[in-house]
Amino acid sequence: MSEQPGLSVIPEFLSGGGEMGERIRNFNWSATPLGPVDSWPQSLRTCVRIMLTSRQPIWLGWGKDLIKLYNDPYKSIVGGKHPWALGMPAREVWSDIWKDIESMLRQVMEEDEGTYVESALLI
Repeated sequence: MSEQPGLSVIPEFLSGGGEMGERIRNFNWSATPLGPVDSWPQSLRTCVRIMLTSRQPIWLGWGKDLIKLYNDPYKSIVGGKHPWALGMPAREVWSDIWKDIESMLRQVMEEDEGTYVESALLI
């Protein structure tokens, strides 16, 4: 995915957030299923704000393709896939372990239930 020039006016929900806040602000979201930032639903904006201000590692997978957004603390988890992973479908980012995590992520999406796995750094 490509980057676009920075937003002329930074929406409040995208302010701060360190390196990932800046990357998210400069990313060409129009080239993804999420579309331009100004068209994002309030629910996504709220999730992104919580993620960017958290000191805990967080990634969001949004929409049916689980388009990946993540915060600075999560960079060490995504490792060598950073910054490529931003804006990519989770299936592509985690292709090497997709068979191990697909059913868990499907359960989250279909049954509207959160998930937690002790010592599983990517989830």
